[in-house]
Amino acid sequence: MSIDCDTARRHLGAVHDREARPDPVIDDHVEDCAGCRTWLADVDAATRALSLRTVSQPTFVDSALDLWDARVRHTDDVRRTAGRLLLGVAAVGCLVVGILIAADSAGHTHIGVTAHREVIILEVALALGLACAAVRPRVYLAGILPILGIVAVVNLAISVVNVASGNSSLLAEVAHLPFVLGLVGAYLVHRAEPVFTDAPATAHPAVHA
Repeated sequence: MSIDCDTARRHLGAVHDREARPDPVIDDHVEDCAGCRTWLADVDAATRALSLRTVSQPTFVDSALDLWDARVRHTDDVRRTAGRLLLGVAAVGCLVVGILIAADSAGHTHIGVTAHREVIILEVALALGLACAAVRPRVYLAGILPILGIVAVVNLAISVVNVASGNSSLLAEVAHLPFVLGLVGAYLVHRAEPVFTDAPATAHPAVHA
């Protein structure tokens, strides 16, 4: 049976694409036809070259990923800076409140001497803890955050109850505001740079997907 080159090459292409099975008649034709052998060698060489070629991302994809990465870093920087600033303000606020309590100027003169001293110590301790967290959040924030969260939430709840019931004025409850500011600052810093693991903060998954 005589096979022409066009028929042989169409069949060889189908075999190459796994759309047909090898045919002994076609194989015999290739053995006798130098042109078909050359054509088949060229096809195999082109296939190997394409399979070994490195796929490069289009330029616009690289630019889009770089822009997204820059926006993520900028957002984290803003959160980190704002959070550390709030922690610093909260530290100063706690220290000021502690000084006022020590001078009996914060409306807490009804408490006893021992409790009075402990309140001052608590305010100063929280002020120092917040200051340390503002300076080195990855070292100190994880330790102070649970205590700060409890103090802020409990104080806020009590303040709302006292103001609503008329037992305290809104101005008097301002002394507890540093706790809330510190908690907000701690949250912002944690969003920008997680502090509960030893591993460094990773980039946004979408950037490297």
